[in-house]
Amino acid sequence: MIRPMLCLALLLSAFGCDRDEPEDPAATGGPMLPEAEAVAEEVLEVADDDDDPGAEPGEGAAIAVGDLPTRVASAISVVAVAERGCRPGAVYFDTDSAELDDDAKADLDQLAECLEGTREDEDVTLRGRADPRAGEDYNEQLGRQRATAVASYLQTEGGVDESDFTIRAVGEDGATEGMPELWSSQRNTTIRPE
Repeated sequence: MIRPMLCLALLLSAFGCDRDEPEDPAATGGPMLPEAEAVAEEVLEVADDDDDPGAEPGEGAAIAVGDLPTRVASAISVVAVAERGCRPGAVYFDTDSAELDDDAKADLDQLAECLEGTREDEDVTLRGRADPRAGEDYNEQLGRQRATAVASYLQTEGGVDESDFTIRAVGEDGATEGMPELWSSQRNTTIRPE
């Protein structure tokens, strides 16, 4: 019971929960988007799935809490893009690759279409990330290549102007080193209209 409450408290604090803010959903921009709710529920489920009698105390919570920064960052990105009616929040890459697969291209086609009428006064920030297996410099370079691949595709195939992009190479910053099961989700470029 303590673990789910701890995860919920961390999730709420990560989203900037404050008692002084109005509690009326209409005053805060509406209820939580389904993407953010799904992330919150998944984090709580992972924390609650600690019923294995052979497990060390706190193993389930350690996974949920260790995973929380990645999930919150991902949720924030997805929510920011979804609030504008545009998807995806991120595109994912294979290990040691900056090539876009067919799924990523299809998602980017939809995003370019969505951004078409709204990008005159707003930029799109692309943050390229890598999992933590290689060195910091290499991962930063790979993150930049991934963000550049997304920008290039949106320019050539989607007609998005080059000046609309801000590219950030995040590399492995924020990656969860001791959790290989999360590495595939950390090899991405997040897309956030601002």
